[in-house]
Amino acid sequence: MLKTELERVYYRAIGQQMMVDTLSVDFTVNGGVFTHRIPNRGWSYDNPSLLFLAYVDLKPSDIDGTQYVFDEEIMCPVVKVEDTYRLAEKPFKVGKYLLRESDWFDPEGEVWNSGQNKAFGGMNVEPSTGNRAAADEDKK
Repeated sequence: MLKTELERVYYRAIGQQMMVDTLSVDFTVNGGVFTHRIPNRGWSYDNPSLLFLAYVDLKPSDIDGTQYVFDEEIMCPVVKVEDTYRLAEKPFKVGKYLLRESDWFDPEGEVWNSGQNKAFGGMNVEPSTGNRAAADEDKK
């Protein structure tokens, strides 16, 4: 098992029709940058993204805007898989313990969950506030 320096984390949707939310983790090994995409489903102790965030002492709101860039050296264990590198299991196992001990995670929290599409945080969709710019005005 190797240790790597973490570069940044960011949320990305992947897959057909961009329906799978992930937490992407960029890290360097031997001068090369690699990405490990972690599933980001639900709000529970079984969400690997939350486990990883707890491991690196972050919470979801720390990813301000589109990414969080590590400004200090954070080392993380990785394993070589074929011609690439992946995060080892240790961050997720330790992260589960750390998530249980964190003050920001409430397993009973209210989180919007639309089945296959996932989003974190409260979402209030008011039907009357849709994209009015796309609506046709009176046709001639």
